[in-house]
Amino acid sequence: MKQSALVIATLFAAVEASPNHDDARVRMQKDINGYLKNGIAFDMKVLKAVHQDVKRVKKAQNDFKQEARENFAEGHVVMDKIVDAAQY
Repeated sequence: MKQSALVIATLFAAVEASPNHDDARVRMQKDINGYLKNGIAFDMKVLKAVHQDVKRVKKAQNDFKQEARENFAEGHVVMDKIVDAAQY
């Protein structure tokens, strides 16, 4: 945050020192606007990537749970066969 404040303070100082004050102010406003747009675009990309990662992890967990349920059920079938064979 301190770095952003330093950049903005430098921009204001450059505008104040400029002989063409109004044009420099317009350029500064465009620079700040572009800086904010790029920051928001980057944040949105990060949020989208995090969301996609959460979805991938959840899908992998669900697949694992389903496979574990199937293996558990198959284990019961095998155990029932072993019990039947032992009783025979």
